[in-house]
Amino acid sequence: MSARDHQTSESPGNTLKLSNANYGDINSQNDNFDTDRDNYLTRDRQDNTVEGAAPNIQEAASIPAWLVVMLFLLVTTTALSIGISFYLYRWRQLLINDQRLLVPEKWGKYLSSVGSGLEALHMGITTELARNTDQNGRTETKVASMIETYLELNSALDEKDQEIRRLRKGYDAEIFRRFVLRFARVDQAVSEFIEDGDDSESLHFIRRLLEDAFEESGVIRFEPDVGDDYRKLGDSISDNPKIIPTQSEEDDFKVAEVIEAGYRLIAGEEATVIIPSKVKVFQLSSNPGA
Repeated sequence: MSARDHQTSESPGNTLKLSNANYGDINSQNDNFDTDRDNYLTRDRQDNTVEGAAPNIQEAASIPAWLVVMLFLLVTTTALSIGISFYLYRWRQLLINDQRLLVPEKWGKYLSSVGSGLEALHMGITTELARNTDQNGRTETKVASMIETYLELNSALDEKDQEIRRLRKGYDAEIFRRFVLRFARVDQAVSEFIEDGDDSESLHFIRRLLEDAFEESGVIRFEPDVGDDYRKLGDSISDNPKIIPTQSEEDDFKVAEVIEAGYRLIAGEEATVIIPSKVKVFQLSSNPGA
């Protein structure tokens, strides 16, 4: 076999190897091309970004000052509001944890319970006041009855005391009257002797002694005036006086004559008749008897 034929017989394999080598070179060239293209596109985008940012920078440089101030105030206010909210939230948490005050929700429930308690207390007080008023009314009625009973008892005791004083006074006066009556009779007898014309010194002396004794004892000798109305003299005149008939209406029941003088005991401002005076009284003949 000739050399040509030998080369011809080996050409398919060599041809395949050459094709694979050429395909690898072509792929390598394609990769390089893609890399160059990406780099180019990246640089183009960066150039576009820089070119687009330049107008924005120029616009930012032309922002008004009042807008900057407003933005600053807005940021400051927002920060302050956040700080106050945080502070109030923290304060509320502290109050809840310390339980020294109640939050509005619990405070409302607490006020509701307090209102219910006050209403119940008011009803209880009203009921108690009504009961006390009724009890006071009954008590006042009982007290008024007791006061009335006491006054009646006191009045009865006063009457009894007065009666006792009158009885005692009457008893004492009766004893003293009986004692003085003896001397009064002696004085009346002496007076009658003197009036009958016996002017002995002894009778006048006895009469003076009796007058002094009566004065020291508080006893006075009295005589009603002639012409006094018998009906107005009271117990100072003895009952059943002697009657002298008369035709004059003016002399009717007038004292005509004093038969015996009376004796009266003076004790303080009171005067007690011990012996009433005996008199004669005029009376119309058409009115017999006294």
